[in-house]
Amino acid sequence: MATANLSPTDVTAAIVYVESADPEVPHFILLDEEGKSLEDIRAVAFEILGRDDVVAIGMVFKQYDAQASKQAIFPYQFTGLSPNGIAVLRKAATIQDEATAILKTKH
Repeated sequence: MATANLSPTDVTAAIVYVESADPEVPHFILLDEEGKSLEDIRAVAFEILGRDDVVAIGMVFKQYDAQASKQAIFPYQFTGLSPNGIAVLRKAATIQDEATAILKTKH
């Protein structure tokens, strides 16, 4: 990031988790929600991830390159995942990418 002169403020991240009731649907804990303090985000993360029906499968990082005017999405898995788990993490990355595209059209 530093060698490419990318700004740390252009990085966002979300923890991706699934619930046992529907393990094919990714859910997100945003780590940089506007208007929320680090303590608030941490409390939400601990509350959600402490539930017995939840498994954290990875993270999705988004990096915006202002010079190239493009967004890069980086999924990161926490542990070995089954093919279904990998598919859910990929789906999460796609959802994040689509959300970015929607936000761009609103501005």
